[in-house]
Amino acid sequence: MGTILFMSKTSEIKIRVEPELQERFKLVCDIESRSVSAVIRELLTTYVEKRELELQQDMFADKDKTGS
Repeated sequence: MGTILFMSKTSEIKIRVEPELQERFKLVCDIESRSVSAVIRELLTTYVEKRELELQQDMFADKDKTGS
């Protein structure tokens, strides 16, 4: 039987930032010995998890107001 390899899917997000901010960000990542991609993934994950929780709380609060 052959070996099955699982590959994670990736996608790209292009953003525009000021050159100075990009350089500062890269410098901080280098100082922390972290890749820019890893830090951005962490930031995105943290943001999405926080906002999902807030949105869920807002939905429950709206239901309480309407009595549903």
